[in-house]
Order: sequence, then C-alpha cells, then structure tokens
Amino acid sequence: MGNFNGIAMLITSEGRPVQMEWALSLPAFQYPMGMSVAWFLAKGKERAAQREALAQRAVDIGVEYMFFLDDDTICPNYTLQYLHYQLAQRPDVGVIGGIYCTKAAIPEPL
Repeated sequence: MGNFNGIAMLITSEGRPVQMEWALSLPAFQYPMGMSVAWFLAKGKERAAQREALAQRAVDIGVEYMFFLDDDTICPNYTLQYLHYQLAQRPDVGVIGGIYCTKAAIPEPL
C-alpha cells in the first residue's frame, strides 16, 4: 500500500468509560503543519497486544508517524507538535516519548 503522509493516532482501551477531560482533549490536539491524521482504536484485550495490532494497521497504510495514547492519559494539546519537532531535530532517532508518571499522591516517573 502507498504512504500516508501523516500520523496514526493509536488508542488503546480496556472498554471502560473515559473521563470527560480525556474525551475533550482529543479534538484539541494541534498537529504539525500539513500532516494528515488517521485514528485507530483497539479495546478489550491486553494493552501490549492492542499496541502491536494497532502498529501493524498503521504500518499497513504506510504512516509516517505513530502516536500511542491510552484511554487514561491526558496530554497537553501541543504534544504532537512538540514530539514532531524533537524528532525533526534528531534524524538518527526513531522513537521519542514523554515522561509517564505513577498515579500516586506524589507522582514519580516510570
């Protein structure tokens, strides 16, 4: 299949209801200039298997970038622009991500 000039938004879910803030954060994402977006969702399985299946679907359509998002993670609206900028500054890097923290009273990075 041909290349998809854009980003695949890969969302994993356990099928539970999501927070209102999470749902409203999705349309607020700001994408890098000229980038198309494809949305993929997997639910009901173990998250690692979901991520593998979603990544394969994205590879099958030839996406340029993949962004994994769980149904319990709320990102700032500039996240995709920031990560894209960081990748563009480092052509030798293939994967980049944010710091994910525990959900404790005093969060710690994982």
